[in-house]
Amino acid sequence: MKFTWKHLKRDTNLWSLFLVIIGLFISLPLLSLLIHLWKGPGEMWGHIQEYLLLDYIQNSILVLIGTGILSFLIGTSSAWIVSNYEFKGR
Repeated sequence: MKFTWKHLKRDTNLWSLFLVIIGLFISLPLLSLLIHLWKGPGEMWGHIQEYLLLDYIQNSILVLIGTGILSFLIGTSSAWIVSNYEFKGR
């Protein structure tokens, strides 16, 4: 099979443009963080590191563990119900 540029051509429509705009909008916070990485630590970094960072890390770990446990429990129980019982919409 010979390679042609026609294989790469996609139909662009309003829906595709909308999805690209939404994707860029969602990625703005991450892009902002990446840009600020090159600026170095700001004047508030010492305060954040001394008073806030440990609490932020602990809270993030708690949220991570809680989300994992709840997802496991809800997902496992839902899968068990779907695989063991017959009901409409299954």
